Amino acid sequence: MRRSISISALSVLALGILGPAARADPVVEPSCITGVITLVSAPAISGSTTVGGTLTVSTGTWNACGERLTGYAYAWSGAAGSTTNSYVVQSGDAGHTVSASVTACDLDGCSSPAAASVAIPSSPGGGGGGGGCTPQTCPPPGQPRPSDRDGDGVADGADNCPDLWNTDQADADGDHVGDVCDGTVPADFVNGTLTGEIGADRSYFLVDPGTLALIPCKSAWARYTYTNLVRLYVLWRYQLSFDFCYIPGSKIVRVSGLNAHGTYAAWPWSFQGNAVEPRWIASAPGFAVHAFAQGKFAACVGIGVIGVCGSSRSPYLDLFANASPTTWFSGGLS
Repeated sequence: MRRSISISALSVLALGILGPAARADPVVEPSCITGVITLVSAPAISGSTTVGGTLTVSTGTWNACGERLTGYAYAWSGAAGSTTNSYVVQSGDAGHTVSASVTACDLDGCSSPAAASVAIPSSPGGGGGGGGCTPQTCPPPGQPRPSDRDGDGVADGADNCPDLWNTDQADADGDHVGDVCDGTVPADFVNGTLTGEIGADRSYFLVDPGTLALIPCKSAWARYTYTNLVRLYVLWRYQLSFDFCYIPGSKIVRVSGLNAHGTYAAWPWSFQGNAVEPRWIASAPGFAVHAFAQGKFAACVGIGVIGVCGSSRSPYLDLFANASPTTWFSGGLS
C-alpha cells in the first residue's frame, strides 16, 4: 500500500522564492495519506423517530486522497438491526438511543467506521418534527384483551369450557357445556338401536403355486352400527372382516387379514378395544369358515382433566363365508 504525504507544490515554490519575509500567510492544502480514507464530515441521521417510522443515515464526507470510493457499509444498533442506510424504529427502541455506523471503502480497503446516533422518545408520537402528545391530545388506550384462561383463542365469556383447551367448542348435546368438560350425558346419547350390515367385496385373484390356476378371492365383512333414532345420531360402529380365497363350489383354500375394530365413535363414546380378540372358530381349508370377535365401547365424559367412563356396550359378531361363495353373520350386544 502506498504511503506518501503531498503538500501543494505551488505553496512550496512560493516559500522558496519569496523567502522568510513573505511567509506571513502561506496557503497550505489539507494533507492526505495515499491509501488511507479519512473522514471530512460525519454522517447524520434524519427521518421519523416514532415507532414504525424510518430513519436514514447519510454517508458523510470522506477524503480518499484522489482515489475513487467504491461503496459504503452500514450497521445499525437498536432493538432490531439493519445493514442498509435505513432503519425502521421498533417499539423496543422507545426511550433509548439508536446508532448507525458508516464505513467508506475504495479499491485499497475500508475506513474506520464513523457513527451517528439519535434519541427515540418514549412518549407515543414523538420525533419526526412532533413532540409527542399531552394527556389532553393523546389517543385513549386500546381495549384490554379479554381473558382466555385455557389459551384456546376463545374468550372466557364465550368459551363453553373455559378451563380446558377446545378450539372447536364441540357441544354434541347442546347443553352449552363443551364436550371436553361435560360431566352429564343425556340418555339419548347413551341408548341406541343396533343395526347390522354385511358384504363381500374387493374381489381379486391369486395364482395357485401348484397348478398355476387363478383362484378368486373376496373380502368379507360384517358391521354393527349403534344409532340413537330420536336424534338420528350415530353413536358408534364396530366391524369384523377377513379375506378368503376359494375354489367355486368346492372349498375355501386360504384365509387372511382377520381384523376387528371400532370404525367410528361419537361423543361421549370411545372404542376401548376388543373384549375378545378376533379368532377363527373354523378356518381353511374347508367348505366354510367362521370367525368371531367382541368389542367394547364406553361412554366417557370429561370432568376437569379427568375422564370418567360410565355406560358401556359390547357388540359381538360371528362372520361366516363359504365356497359358493356366500357370506352371513350373527351377533348381538351385551
